[in-house]
Amino acid sequence: MTSSKSIVHSGSVASPPQNPSRITVVFASDANYLQAAKLAIYAASQHTSGLVDFVLLTGASQIAPEDCADLRAVLKPGHSLRIIECTDPRLRNCALFVEYITIASFFRLLLPELLPDASRCIYLDCDVLVLDDLQKLWAEAGPDAPLCAVREIQKEAELLHTAILGTPDYFNSGVLVLNLDLWRAHQYTDACFRLATSGDPRLTLQDQDVLNLIFRDNTCFLDMRWNLLGSVFDSRASNVRFFSRTEWLRLRDHPGIAHFASKNKPWNLAMQQHWSLAYWQRVMKSPWAPAYAGRFAKARRQYAIWRVKHWIKWAVQIRFKPSQHLIFIVLFGHKFSFLTPLNTATRTQDPVTRLPV
Repeated sequence: MTSSKSIVHSGSVASPPQNPSRITVVFASDANYLQAAKLAIYAASQHTSGLVDFVLLTGASQIAPEDCADLRAVLKPGHSLRIIECTDPRLRNCALFVEYITIASFFRLLLPELLPDASRCIYLDCDVLVLDDLQKLWAEAGPDAPLCAVREIQKEAELLHTAILGTPDYFNSGVLVLNLDLWRAHQYTDACFRLATSGDPRLTLQDQDVLNLIFRDNTCFLDMRWNLLGSVFDSRASNVRFFSRTEWLRLRDHPGIAHFASKNKPWNLAMQQHWSLAYWQRVMKSPWAPAYAGRFAKARRQYAIWRVKHWIKWAVQIRFKPSQHLIFIVLFGHKFSFLTPLNTATRTQDPVTRLPV
């Protein structure tokens, strides 16, 4: 049985029976990602309507009381927050292979036990930026599937990995909608931990590989806009074989959740992803903005440099000569969000997300 405690509800992880009109949204973090988790919860609350129970899973004694107060203070009316410490002994035997992924990634496997009165929940990694109402995701996800997720784009390296796993429809586990009743009925948590602690050398992506193997024939796939990885937008030319132009523009103009899944995180000023500036713009609208003013200026410069490099790479890939590419930008750049100038005080729309600013 799971060993854990809630530092909000006097030692009990039990929650009130789930109200059908409320949704449950779960994040997981350790001390290393706490600031990112706070911003992710803030953005999710700002974009989501209705009644929402937010849950933050963390390790033992890894969040201070003042951080709890900060998080509760930024939530919209009708939104609540519980923090649950995860100390299950099964976590100690889970292998870690990726340097920037910590044991907190396995916390999601405990959700059916940590939330005994919840029937369903949305799980989000803390390196995401919510850009649309999570009530829409809740409604779109198949209620009768144990797990709903977004397929990953399969490039050469990923194709080899999924071939080894035997999971052709491989999904990213950073955005999930889970039917916790089905997990409990079929004891999926136990099955996941048996696989995670088996020493299987194929599990190089840790809990994500575990979930793909357990649910490879039992997954409901979501619209890709609910888990937009950087690979979708980092190069239009490199992704042309995966999307039609219409689909690519739809994802660009109607984002749901941006996911900074690589080691390049915007809070570390690694601005090599399409939504990095949008992340910092959200930071600067948060109550913590004054503490980040200097880093925001650096982030804007880093993002501008990346955009120039991005243009050059794009020009080479579509076999434009540099002079032709410059002419193209001058004549047609205003038609493409990734070729427009950075946001200024006179603009009324974010140039990357196409959202009001």
